[in-house]
This record gives sequence, structure tokens and C-alpha cells, in this order.
Amino acid sequence: WANGYTSFQVDITEYLNYGNNKNVIAVLVNVHNPNARWYAGGGIYRNVWMTVTDPVHVEFNGTYISTYPDVPTVAATGKKTAPEKPSGFPAGKNVVIDTEVTNTSSAQAGGVTVTQEVIDPDTKQVVASDTSQSVNVAAGKTQKVTQYLNVSNPKLWNLEEPVSYTMRTTIKKSGTVLDTYLTTFGFKSITITPNDGFYLNGEYVKLNGV
Repeated sequence: WANGYTSFQVDITEYLNYGNNKNVIAVLVNVHNPNARWYAGGGIYRNVWMTVTDPVHVEFNGTYISTYPDVPTVAATGKKTAPEKPSGFPAGKNVVIDTEVTNTSSAQAGGVTVTQEVIDPDTKQVVASDTSQSVNVAAGKTQKVTQYLNVSNPKLWNLEEPVSYTMRTTIKKSGTVLDTYLTTFGFKSITITPNDGFYLNGEYVKLNGV
């Protein structure tokens, strides 16, 4: 993996010994690749996990969440700063999540459902949920499932209080849980204008950089 700044995953299923035979998993670092600008060293300095899943599961980094919160009117511009919702976005919804469901088995997986639950960061309670219609995922394929939810009066993510909700994604087949996947996300509105600059949740923010 040439980029030391991003995570990656390797499927080792076909290389494993099964039954009572032991497995030894070794992670090798090759530091002979071109170096980054500031750091020429090498080594494993981030976590390494072994993830065990059912053949039908959420793909690695397989969730994508967008939020469209209502924000106050900005007096300076007289405009709403919430981004425009995509065409066809259901009324009364402020969250959309795309989930990539992968089936690595050699047979079609039928009756697969995806349940989404939004967990409040303070109360740890589910504040919104949705279950998709059942889908069939072909053998060796990945299928995207799109769902919309609504969180009433969401707490906005900002620089002083970076509030993060959790989306709990559960994959079921004929009612049996196959996989559970957690994704953190926040409600925030970002607007950039050529004359005024950057606004976060309707508030002007000065960007300082190098």
C-alpha cells in the first residue's frame, strides 16, 4: 500500500488454514517506496485489526452519509445557508445514507435487509431508524442500498462542540443478523461564497492556514 496516510484492507480468506490448523499472520512494512515530504522513516504506527465477517456484510468503508440540517437565517446575507437537497430527496428527511452490501459467497443472497439506526451522542438512545425493503445480492457482487431518515432538532457539529452522532447499520438475511457496522457523522452546513468566504452553520469562520 503506497499511501501511509490512508487505511486499507486485505481479504485473506483464501489464505487461511481452517479446522485445528494454526494461522500466523505477519504484517510487513516495505520502506523502499518514495517518501512523504516531511517524514522519511517507516514502521507500523497505526492500529492493525483482524476483522471477521459473514460472507454478506457491509463493504470496507461501505457507508456514505450526507446531512441537510436547517440552520438559522444569516442576517448579513439574508439567505439560508443549508445546502440544497438533491433532486428527489424526500420531504421531511434530513439524512441520507448509502450502504454498500457485499456478498463474497458463491451463491446469491436473498431476503437481505439493511436497518439504519441513528444514536444520540448524549442519551445513547435511537432517535431515528429505517429498514429497507429486502434485496437480492448476487454472488461475488456489491449492491448499494439508499435510505433516508429524519432526526428532529439535531445538535449541530461546530468548532466549539463537535457533536457526533452514530449510525448503526445492521445487515439481516431472513431476519438473522449477519453484520453490524458503526459510522460516526455530524449535522453541519457549509457554504463558501466568492465575496464573503466560509460559513459554518450560518456563522462566518475565518480560515487560517499555511
